Amino acid sequence: MDFSKQKSLVLVAEGFFVVLACQALGGLLLTPELLEFFPSVPLVSFLIFFSLSAFFVAILYLWKRTSFKPIYWRGKNLFFCVFAGMVAAWLILFTNTLFIGNYSPLTHQISSLGSQYFYPAIFILFVLGPCLEEIFYRGYLFEIMKKPFGDTAALVFLSFLFMFGHFVWSGFTIGHIALFFYSIIFTLVYIKGGLIASISVHAFLNFCLFIISNG
Repeated sequence: MDFSKQKSLVLVAEGFFVVLACQALGGLLLTPELLEFFPSVPLVSFLIFFSLSAFFVAILYLWKRTSFKPIYWRGKNLFFCVFAGMVAAWLILFTNTLFIGNYSPLTHQISSLGSQYFYPAIFILFVLGPCLEEIFYRGYLFEIMKKPFGDTAALVFLSFLFMFGHFVWSGFTIGHIALFFYSIIFTLVYIKGGLIASISVHAFLNFCLFIISNG
């Protein structure tokens, strides 16, 4: 994609705004109404659904605006990229857990769901969530920014967005800083191996967070 700096920033802002707007609409406006009609459905199920639906809508929006198809496979060292990314992500997770703690309210709430909602939530956490987030952040936002700003600037800016997107509704804690470094790892893995690689590392990290939060 060949965009000017101004155009790329506008597209990134538009895509990120779509995510936040859809999450606000679903989480703040629709969820309370749906809970009245479906009181047996856990709150976290609605929040997960609307959060990921927001990424799906934003991906469609950016696809229509750019006509760009994300790069799913890149290079010949896919397995090495995935392995190296998993090791790096685990080291940051271990360090963060050791010095700060890594309790995740979301993964803890998922573990308390009944089987009717638990398995769909696990599928979302380990498969659908990493896919949609990586396509949005790496597949579109990074690709939009990297040519006009360069890989390094795009990587840093994207990592701040990734961190902000994870605490904007819950409030910032010191533990959220780790998300900045996770995003750097995901992006570096994406640069070398494509979306398949970054999705795999992201899913591995979510699995580790789930185990730690419920250990």
